[in-house]
Amino acid sequence: MKLKKIIKSFLPPLIAGVIGGLFVVFGKIDYNSINKPPFSPSKNVFMIVWPILYLLIGISTYLYLNSKNGLDETKSKGLVIYYLDMFFNSMWTFFYFYLGYFLFSSIWLAVLIIIVASRIYLYFKINKLSGIINVIYFIWLSFALYLNFSTFLLN
Repeated sequence: MKLKKIIKSFLPPLIAGVIGGLFVVFGKIDYNSINKPPFSPSKNVFMIVWPILYLLIGISTYLYLNSKNGLDETKSKGLVIYYLDMFFNSMWTFFYFYLGYFLFSSIWLAVLIIIVASRIYLYFKINKLSGIINVIYFIWLSFALYLNFSTFLLN
């Protein structure tokens, strides 16, 4: 049973990261060649931050699923939101890097932030630490929205 929870927790961010990475590599947008707003990190920062975030997301979901609190039905709702989160996460890179749709990807990212906020709420009710861990992800996505929308305005 623990293996099943590990897979449910860590496989989605791994898949999202791989898919997102492929969209970045094969996309038409080269991050270094677009106009960027102030406080834009280098491409290398993203390559460090995202794996750490994906690991934290997996850890938080594992804590959530292993918590003695909450009913399995409630946890199932959180898991559905989690999968939706990972889908939106990986597809954002498709819209931003692969297609270069800066405005649409900003809107998509705003929806992702709402999804993450609802997941934080659900996780926090079951396991406080798992909810708190996702606040880091929420903050990073909020910063990403600033970068994304500013990129739209500058390009």
